[in-house]
Amino acid sequence: MEKVLLSENINVLCLPAQKFPDTIQDTHHQLREMMPMHPQRRFFGLSQSRPDGTIGYNAAAEQLDPTEADILGLHEYTIQEGRYYQITIHNFPEKMNEIADAFQEILKQPDIDPSGICVEWYVNDRDVQCMVRRIEKTQS
Repeated sequence: MEKVLLSENINVLCLPAQKFPDTIQDTHHQLREMMPMHPQRRFFGLSQSRPDGTIGYNAAAEQLDPTEADILGLHEYTIQEGRYYQITIHNFPEKMNEIADAFQEILKQPDIDPSGICVEWYVNDRDVQCMVRRIEKTQS
C-alpha cells in the first residue's frame, strides 16, 4: 500500500450503476460510449456505503468541458485533492476480485476520511489504482 498525493481536484461526470456489483462493467461500457473520446480524459469508478448498508457505485469520466454534464444528462462530482492510500492492481481484468480486496485493506486504516469515497482510477485497460482519501491532520 502506498501513500500518494492527488495534487488537484478532478471534476468528473457520473453514470450510476443500477445494481452493485452486477452492472458495474455494463455501466462503464455505457459511459465510454456516451463520452467523446479524448486523449486527456481519465476514467474512474466511485463507490460509497449508503446509510442502508448498500453500496452506491458510479462509473465516472473526467469532465473536459463545462457543458458536457447538461448535454449528456450526467451528474457532476469532484474527486477531492489530498492525501490518499493507494493499491495498484496490474492486469485487473483477470483479477476483478482483487479490487474489493484492495479497498477492504485500505479501509482498515485508522485515518480514512469518513466522508470520503473509494476511487478506482483506470490508468489504462490493464491497470487500476484503488484509492481512498486520508484525513488531513491539522496542527494545533
